[in-house]
Amino acid sequence: MGFNEYAQDSIFYGEDAIEDDTQDDGSMEPLDPETWQDWHSEDLLNMWMSIRQYKEERYICDLATFNSFCEWSYKNSMH
Repeated sequence: MGFNEYAQDSIFYGEDAIEDDTQDDGSMEPLDPETWQDWHSEDLLNMWMSIRQYKEERYICDLATFNSFCEWSYKNSMH
């Protein structure tokens, strides 16, 4: 539907003609950890690479892994 058709429908049917059929009632269920990680994978990888670079430049050795970083990020995103 083009813009003019929306405009015509909104004039004929009122403002409800251009609203989506879906209603957001704010009751969205939290994502499981795997889905959350898939959803945010690019951002997580960018942040992890920055952390790794920081650690390497300062000769910091620890046991942190990408997976542990993702788990930590997931737990802290729920607050």
